[in-house]
Amino acid sequence: MTFSLRIQKIYSLCEGPFIWDICCDHSLIAILNLKENRFQKVYCVDKSFQSLEKTKKHLAEIKLSTHSHRKDLISEKIEIQCIDGTLLDWEKINGSVIIAGVGSHTCLKIIKSCPEYKRTELTWILNPFNYLDLFRTEIKKLFSETVSLEEHNVQENSRERVIFKLSHPQYKQSKTDKALLFQCD
Repeated sequence: MTFSLRIQKIYSLCEGPFIWDICCDHSLIAILNLKENRFQKVYCVDKSFQSLEKTKKHLAEIKLSTHSHRKDLISEKIEIQCIDGTLLDWEKINGSVIIAGVGSHTCLKIIKSCPEYKRTELTWILNPFNYLDLFRTEIKKLFSETVSLEEHNVQENSRERVIFKLSHPQYKQSKTDKALLFQCD
């Protein structure tokens, strides 16, 4: 499987032991981590049951084509959660939070659901697809001046995509995995 430059760049910007891929769609970040093995676990979060079913099907296919000693690695490295990103228990989250491939308003709504004090403890990798000027203005309001803001430009399908990284140098996630398990009904 090949991964777009955008997906590879998003993955390369992540820090800490865990990735929380919110609005994960087809969970390409988690699949890339199976190959690269940089992070202890990727949490694939999406409120779309249909998207997560496609992810489960894809992972099942990978599991079938994988050597027997690596089959258990999939369940150890990937956790799928069917929940709206605004309803996450932010106290249990550490590492990097990815919100990519959604509009600026959705991205901002998810960020605002995270308590202000918790925002600086996380590395945020954000890739909204619209209203980038508005987005830049709003994220500067949502994060303290001690949080560094980087912008990375990537060409994808003849389009320039902007990936934002926000992180606080003081916080290099070393907490243990305290994630809650959520089930799809």
